[in-house]
Amino acid sequence: MKRLNTFAKVRQAVKALPKSRIAVAAAADSEVLKAVIKAKEEGLADSILVGDEKEIRSLLKEEKATPDDFELVHAESPEEAAQKAVYLVHEGKAKALLKGLVPTSVLLRAVLDKERGLRAQGVMSHAMLYEHKDYDGFILNTDGGMFTFPKQEDKIRILENAAKLLQALGYSSMNTAILCASETVDPKNKDSLEAEAIAAMKEHWNKWNMNIFGPVGLDLAISKEACKHKSYTAEGAGEADIILVPDFQVGNCLGKSLSYFGHADSGGLILGAAAPIMLVSRADSSKVKVNSIALAMLAASRQ
Repeated sequence: MKRLNTFAKVRQAVKALPKSRIAVAAAADSEVLKAVIKAKEEGLADSILVGDEKEIRSLLKEEKATPDDFELVHAESPEEAAQKAVYLVHEGKAKALLKGLVPTSVLLRAVLDKERGLRAQGVMSHAMLYEHKDYDGFILNTDGGMFTFPKQEDKIRILENAAKLLQALGYSSMNTAILCASETVDPKNKDSLEAEAIAAMKEHWNKWNMNIFGPVGLDLAISKEACKHKSYTAEGAGEADIILVPDFQVGNCLGKSLSYFGHADSGGLILGAAAPIMLVSRADSSKVKVNSIALAMLAASRQ
């Protein structure tokens, strides 16, 4: 399988798939609607738009789109929109879920509903892919959106979800950096101890053909030049495909730095549910949302 390491390649691969639909929870948002219009135009996915039907129709017209080109499902509140959108995916009427103008906590409550939600056996985690002009391939940052302060066993599950996503993107091997302040193992630093332990699980990570190293600072994760200067020689160092962060604060700051300072293109998913969930920031552009739709459609086709 060919490695898909840019969003252009992901989108091209999705266009070759049978057309699927996504369900959008609380779709009355201009950036969300720009994304679903673009996704439809590009042949990535059709959308079921759930929310205030009158407002959605009005916003679609503002975007020069034809409301009748989309399936609309009316909902009186964000809570009802979340429930209806999740249930559409639960019933197989849509392949993935996109967060619209609804609080994350409300959406996740609907996702975790035992009878009508999208629970699966695994742990759910968030992965954000970044494409930067000066880096060869994606940087997968996890977890900056779901787990707050994960324990060691959580970090293992988070990393497994990330590895499965890269496998779906055609990665036959991958490099993983377990991020800390530095490469020094400090007995007083819980995260450095956990990083050392997770990196030592070589046999566990062999199923993904993963080179895993840590604890390590960001410089040694992504810069071969820094590795050379510091004589750091772990296999895969300086060329990380996955960066496992110690907690959501680090993940959030790293992600926003890549976006706002590094001007990296991005797209993200919640992994480990019964279907891909596109959970992106309200401040993210429609382009980020389209990238996320493409990722979700590819992941759903190979899940």
